[in-house]
Amino acid sequence: MNKNIMHIASFSGNIGDIINHHGFYKSFNIDEKCVEKIEIRRFYRNCVGSDKLAFNEALIEKINSKKLLILGGGGFFDVYWNESSTGTTLDMSRTFLDKIRVPVLVNAMGVHFIHKRSEAQYKFFHFLNDIRRRENWFVSIRNDGSYKRIRNIYGEDILEHIYVVPDNGFRFAVDTEPEYKKSYKKRIGLSVTNELLDPIYTGSENIDKFNDRMAKIISEYLEKAELCFFLHTPQDLLTLYEIVSRMGAEKMRKDVTIAPYSFYDNGKRILKYYKGCDAVVGMRFHSNVMAIANRIPIIGLAMHEQIEDLYREINYCKQCVKVGNPEYINILRDKIEQTLYCNNIVNEEEELMRSIEKKHNDYVYIAKKFLSCNGVIL
Repeated sequence: MNKNIMHIASFSGNIGDIINHHGFYKSFNIDEKCVEKIEIRRFYRNCVGSDKLAFNEALIEKINSKKLLILGGGGFFDVYWNESSTGTTLDMSRTFLDKIRVPVLVNAMGVHFIHKRSEAQYKFFHFLNDIRRRENWFVSIRNDGSYKRIRNIYGEDILEHIYVVPDNGFRFAVDTEPEYKKSYKKRIGLSVTNELLDPIYTGSENIDKFNDRMAKIISEYLEKAELCFFLHTPQDLLTLYEIVSRMGAEKMRKDVTIAPYSFYDNGKRILKYYKGCDAVVGMRFHSNVMAIANRIPIIGLAMHEQIEDLYREINYCKQCVKVGNPEYINILRDKIEQTLYCNNIVNEEEELMRSIEKKHNDYVYIAKKFLSCNGVIL
């Protein structure tokens, strides 16, 4: 089959990539067999050898041989790289942009300003201001606070013609049965990571303190519940090791499950374990998205602003616990109890999803209209 769509994104970074792209292709009725997938990591400066790619003439020629270029979704509008033409990993010069003749869909991108590097910020402003005005570009950002972060840095005007849309992971739904519990006890799912700690956001709470507190609360719940750990990236395994080291390995011998970490089944296996939980505590962005999308009772544990902003944008702040709050462990403990034994949570998520699905359907409609005006029918 002719691969007439090019898609540059993260395909192997974490479980969230699978969830995101599955929801996107499904929503836009795109047959993956028609898509040439190019891993964004091949453009990274630390990529070497035959896998290395660059935003050069050869890539331009390849892009223009397709009918459509898709960028994202995902969080790789990280504004960090002073050396890049755009301040991001998409090191596209103005000359490069001028030579793209096909429609470009910037798909629900996450925007983060890392370390507030002024040169990267300056470059990103001009890149964003440029592409939002181009007739063959459609720019959308996801509902994780990206709009707020752009507005706070650059002001409101630059956001004209940029759409805020639900992350495509909200459309992730795979037909699979839940993983059955080992006992009559409630099962709590945990997506826990040290990778996302933002010291500005969490204040005096550092990684060691956090791991100590998590080890304590997990030990408490092992007395009365089953636990299932979800690993969304390899770094999460290191976090799990740190927490288990504090608990003692003996406590992991009973009523503990670690969900399979796999990129090769379209998320089916990990969703099976999510569906087997009575409540999930999620620190990873797509842990929260996947739970809500599948009406699994969720508590967002926010170690940086993205998770709190997600809950603010979907109007579900009551289910988000901020790590920077001095009482967050007690709040989390209370929230777990409420969530485990409140029958209304699933109904609340059902109502949330009706609103999210409507917004996502609007996104698909507007994006497809843009594509149709540019000669692309999906």
